[in-house]
Amino acid sequence: MSDKKSKKELCDLNIYQRLHRVMENCPKIPKEGYNSYSKYNYVRAVDVFNHIQKMFIEFGIVLSIEEISHEREKHGSNFQSRLKARATYVNIDNPEDKHSTEFYTVAADTLDKDIFKAKTGGLKFLFAQQFLLVTADIKDPEEDAPPTPLPKSSKVKPPAPKAKSKTLTAVDKEIKELGAKMKSKGWTKAQVAEFSKEKYGNENPRLLTSEQRNLLILDIIKFSYNEALQSVRQ
Repeated sequence: MSDKKSKKELCDLNIYQRLHRVMENCPKIPKEGYNSYSKYNYVRAVDVFNHIQKMFIEFGIVLSIEEISHEREKHGSNFQSRLKARATYVNIDNPEDKHSTEFYTVAADTLDKDIFKAKTGGLKFLFAQQFLLVTADIKDPEEDAPPTPLPKSSKVKPPAPKAKSKTLTAVDKEIKELGAKMKSKGWTKAQVAEFSKEKYGNENPRLLTSEQRNLLILDIIKFSYNEALQSVRQ
């Protein structure tokens, strides 16, 4: 096929066909990053952007990002940014031909990097979901795993019965609300414990401060488990 014919065929593609070409041609992306604090490998934003940039150039797509809202709060020594933005993909051969999608992102940092983490991380995970990017060692969350056997000498004792209290304490009310939101949003107890440990260093919500429990409830309301976990692992 001549270059002239190839360029003509590309010019005839609409924005959705171009985005499909990007999805079709993106390779598997290896996890080159390593988080020494939490001991896990991850896909670096620079690797994702490098692959997507090449595809955008090849298939004539321009990306623009519009910030819709930005909330910033301080919790102890950390600043947390919650960002809502709109990504618009534009056909360079017909600028009126475009596709937009909104995305959300959250990030925290002790200085001013929370804002930039939110923008970078949000764009990385937008591309991952928009183009179904595959990592070299991707695992299905529902993949079977053998149960961890208990030592032969271990005996699980039933918990001692607790006396029922006629009145709920402030902690009990927050835990009750946490359980209700967790159930309505599809979170499991194990997911709440893991996220709580990642973000606050304690997997037991009862041992958190009242402020931390309320922030945990807010995260459960606003985000899925994967989105929330990704925000603290960036």
